[in-house]
Amino acid sequence: MELHPDGRLKTLHEARVNVLTSKPISPGANEIAENPRARSAKLRAAEKL
Repeated sequence: MELHPDGRLKTLHEARVNVLTSKPISPGANEIAENPRARSAKLRAAEKL
């Protein structure tokens, strides 16, 4: 990977992953109440091909 001057990443090959979640999954209100540090968590999932 290379970094463009404007901050974008240039990939040298195609990614070989299958994205399982279209958007990041955030914790629910119950999880945040039990664990305040989870408030900023974002879960993303991908399957390596």
